[in-house]
Amino acid sequence: MVRAMADPRDGDDEAQPPGHAGAPVGGAVAEDAHGNAAGPGRPGEPPPPPAAVTGTAPPAPVPAPASASASASAPASASATPTNDVPSLVDKVRESPFTLVLALVNIAVFLWAESVGSTVEGTTLLQFGAMEPTHVWAGEYWRLVTPMFLHVGWIHLAMNTYFGFGLCAAIERALGSRRFLVVYFASGAAAGCGSAFVAWLLQDGRQSAGASGAIFGILGALLAIRYHQLGSWKAFAADPGIRGTAIRIAIWTAIGLTAVHFDNSAHFFGLFAGALATILYVRRARLAWLGYAAALAGLFLAATHPWSPPRGPDAERFATYSMGYITGSWPEAKSSPFIHNEAKGVRFSEKGCKHGVGLSCLVLAEYLEKKGDPDSIARSKELYDRGCAIDPAPCKQIH
Repeated sequence: MVRAMADPRDGDDEAQPPGHAGAPVGGAVAEDAHGNAAGPGRPGEPPPPPAAVTGTAPPAPVPAPASASASASAPASASATPTNDVPSLVDKVRESPFTLVLALVNIAVFLWAESVGSTVEGTTLLQFGAMEPTHVWAGEYWRLVTPMFLHVGWIHLAMNTYFGFGLCAAIERALGSRRFLVVYFASGAAAGCGSAFVAWLLQDGRQSAGASGAIFGILGALLAIRYHQLGSWKAFAADPGIRGTAIRIAIWTAIGLTAVHFDNSAHFFGLFAGALATILYVRRARLAWLGYAAALAGLFLAATHPWSPPRGPDAERFATYSMGYITGSWPEAKSSPFIHNEAKGVRFSEKGCKHGVGLSCLVLAEYLEKKGDPDSIARSKELYDRGCAIDPAPCKQIH
């Protein structure tokens, strides 16, 4: 399961960790993370946390017995009914149709993006909806959900599809299709919002894409179902499978903090959103959904932070994006192509200048000055003076 970040300038992808009433909750899920039956004595194994998009396969997962089973209606001591029948692929698809649909949508979006450009280049990722915090602030709120359908290269797509398919299929069969979709999309949206919020706090200019935020939400659903089955935090913490899963998540998180740029924030926001939604389902806590919706709304506000325009490095990136859209190239490298969208670049610059981003005023001033007509030149001078008053440093460099 991978949530990847990419630099729009050099085209290199900085991978991040690899890798929503249907039928009522009930019936033990006697399967492992890949959808295979697992009766008592042969507990299933949850999937390893995300693998990075680095061009190589992740290390072999540490084996850790864990049951991906749960029953919302059975007592905590209930166990899966012994069975030696392994469901066929056709059976799995028939019982979890939306898992297949989501996988096919991801593949279709990937092929579409590859037909236009390269999914390891930042410009293509931006064009197809990657999360980028200054674009979100500028009003492109769809970037909080579209990243769950976009992947950075073939390996990224293959890893998320392989690790996500079995897990999602098992949870769709356990929760029912409608509830599965709610958990999946709520987790993906929370992951996008969380990633944008943390990117704003750190001003790291990340571009983020990948389904792993939503897949981590499904992993959270599995953990919530397992907790419901075991009946107590003590039993949950002592469960070997839960411990194994927690260790692998910790290892991948550490790797994401030190060696590879995993989008850990997207993963954990997705994980908690999926776990909480599933808890509300299995406990049938209908009124609590109001609090859940309020929490998501608050996270959306934090991600879009309309009260706080780009500052520091984010202001520079925002102005660079604006100029890139206006000219169709990166200002620092005129030969490097960008998405030519003059109206969008002007709109970004106007919004930035209005909210006190001095560089945006200067970008808009340069654009109007090149138009050459008297009104544009007069407006250009006003914008130049405003930009220099807000941020004198760039004006000193010009002179």
